[in-house]
Amino acid sequence: MMLRVFVTSVITALIMSALGVFGFFTLMLGMNGVHESKAMPIFVGYVVLAALAAVGFALVSGWGVKAFSTLTRWPAWAASPLLVVAASALGGVALFVCMTLLIIVLGVK
Repeated sequence: MMLRVFVTSVITALIMSALGVFGFFTLMLGMNGVHESKAMPIFVGYVVLAALAAVGFALVSGWGVKAFSTLTRWPAWAASPLLVVAASALGGVALFVCMTLLIIVLGVK
């Protein structure tokens, strides 16, 4: 069971890292032409939020395997892929929302 929790957390962290890198490059393309002094706080903020999201959603998915298996009596091998997909999808949405809010709050004009 503990191995399944660990593997679930690692896979979710890798997917979240890939989503974070994709979001960062999208952000770089979107910030093309914006002055560096306005863009740098957004980039730094996004990198910090992406790292926190990767760690946070990985921990939640690992914990969720154990909790979901106990609650529903599903085996861990069945709950693990479900929670990897759910945590990664929620994390991707959270990264997009955070990226959008950083641009709005820090006021790129």
